[in-house]
Amino acid sequence: MTTPFDPHQEQQCGEGTDSALARVVYDFCESRAGEHARTFLGKWKGSLVCDDFSGYKASFVGGITEAGCLAHSRRKFFDLHVSNKSQIAAQALSHSARAF
Repeated sequence: MTTPFDPHQEQQCGEGTDSALARVVYDFCESRAGEHARTFLGKWKGSLVCDDFSGYKASFVGGITEAGCLAHSRRKFFDLHVSNKSQIAAQALSHSARAF
């Protein structure tokens, strides 16, 4: 039997905003199948902060707005700067440093 804190279970998480109430919700599942995300979110509509997990993609055409993760986008700019010495990537890293 597993508990909600079993480290062997996969984790999906989303943050939703409804009116003035903001909340963070974690749903633990035994796999990363997209059906778990769709079942968990159900008919909910709003902005979802998440990584680029493909299980959420079907929800973005059904009324949920994707709000990307700043840490994940920062990593892409970092990789671009390391590989190409991109000045635009350096500027993006400078801006994101203020958030962290």
